[in-house]
Amino acid sequence: MAASVLELALPPLPKLSDVHAVWLTASARSDVATMRELLKRSPEWLDLHWGGFCLSTLGASALHTATWKVDSVVMEFLLELGQHPDPRDDNGLTPMMVTILRLSIMTTRCVFRGGQAVRRNLIVDCREEENKQQKKVIMAMKLLLRFDANVNAQSQDGKTALHCATSDGSYEIAKLLLDTGVNADTQDKNGKTPLHYCIEEAELVVTDLILSHGASIDVPDTDGITPIRLMLRRANLNILQLFLNHHQWVATSQRQDFAGWVLLQAVDVQAESIVRFVVDNGYAPLMVCNEKGETAMHRAILPAVMELISDLGPNGDTLIATTTQGATSAHYASAYGSAREVETLLLCLTRVFGDLEEFEQLGGTNPLNVPNGSDVTSLYIASTTLSSTESGFECSNTISLQDRNEKVRLLLDQGGRLFPDGFLAQSMNLDSYRLMLPAQVRRFLKIWLTEEGSCNEDLNEVVSDLIGGDIPALKDLCTQWIACVTCLGPSRTVVVVVTGAGYAHETLLLLLDLPFRRREFSTFLAGLQREDVL
Repeated sequence: MAASVLELALPPLPKLSDVHAVWLTASARSDVATMRELLKRSPEWLDLHWGGFCLSTLGASALHTATWKVDSVVMEFLLELGQHPDPRDDNGLTPMMVTILRLSIMTTRCVFRGGQAVRRNLIVDCREEENKQQKKVIMAMKLLLRFDANVNAQSQDGKTALHCATSDGSYEIAKLLLDTGVNADTQDKNGKTPLHYCIEEAELVVTDLILSHGASIDVPDTDGITPIRLMLRRANLNILQLFLNHHQWVATSQRQDFAGWVLLQAVDVQAESIVRFVVDNGYAPLMVCNEKGETAMHRAILPAVMELISDLGPNGDTLIATTTQGATSAHYASAYGSAREVETLLLCLTRVFGDLEEFEQLGGTNPLNVPNGSDVTSLYIASTTLSSTESGFECSNTISLQDRNEKVRLLLDQGGRLFPDGFLAQSMNLDSYRLMLPAQVRRFLKIWLTEEGSCNEDLNEVVSDLIGGDIPALKDLCTQWIACVTCLGPSRTVVVVVTGAGYAHETLLLLLDLPFRRREFSTFLAGLQREDVL
């Protein structure tokens, strides 16, 4: 039998704290009769509209206590008296949040097996117990809603009732909240929406439910991570399938092709399983591109996941596809990739076209020698990216000389050329008595003949492949060069002396920017040929 007022030992001259303590004890015992008696005796201390009624010492109101227990009798008594349906405890939790959290605790409680925590309901049949509690929670929620409880109320950490109902065991709870009009995109203090938490916990049923109610997949948390990017990071294929089910045929200003966008983003974050899933199941082809015209092959070179794309068997169209700047995958690999990425790309190309040098000899166009929008080839980019951005690329990673030289070797072995066909003839004015080396030629020579380590034996061997012979002593080269240039005038003798004194590197930088006399230039080239330099 419920305790009476006397049994609760209320002092003869009770204070405010005494009355409140007895009130909460009666509430916990479902003793509505005692609560009515207390309200009759001390109405001024039990004003249910008073904001301070929720005792900070206890951290919860009578309504919180009743809702936690799903004591509908006490709940209805309090609400009919005028108790606000959304009082807050010390953490800002409302009664609705409290009852949902109790269900979540029940469905997620764990036991230890083999030293690891395992959900109890995975090894013990708890369905009857959980279903019974779920029905009680729904009953409590409906009672609170009948008295206009706010489903969008937020706790101190910004969570709503829906944030508390993201586990699959709370499906019916989440459905009731969504049907009632809860905002599915409300963010907590960490910027996370309920969908963020569903994805983190891989809760498929509630994820599908929230997506079906139009939850945004593009709300960023405080770290800038949106639900869709979180899905990509977790690489959960079941969650991915739900996203595709709801968004595959939805075009937005952000994504005209949802599956294509997912493919490119998966390549960027190196989510191999997602890339394979999207391509193998026909959701998007490797040819899909972004606003820059970059395909999955282009993007794969940047995070170094070329082996993945290679395994997917790209065809010829994919391999030679160009960006809006006219860059092929070969241009990207030459600029951004390591020797490993270049080698992988060349394997893909040779699978489709055979030996690239032989392919060109048979009348085909070697993909390595196709110029980009800046009219430069893959070999030129590989040769100059270490020190230059003139080729239209900006290298964000440091490339070692050894890696660059290896890339150059690989491209040379497949017939790569420094310049497109006809480039020199178009760039040099043969009608003038003076000749000026094109800017790209001057830049290449400056890099390869004057950079640190240019006397290195391995580097010289690479350069000899590029120009057709051994590099002569730089001093001798400069001396012959001086005889051919114009504009030196009386300074010619000084330049010769400086060159002979061991400053050939510095002299060459000057000579590269000076025009030749056309007649002497021909003699100069012929002399280099006789010396097996060119």
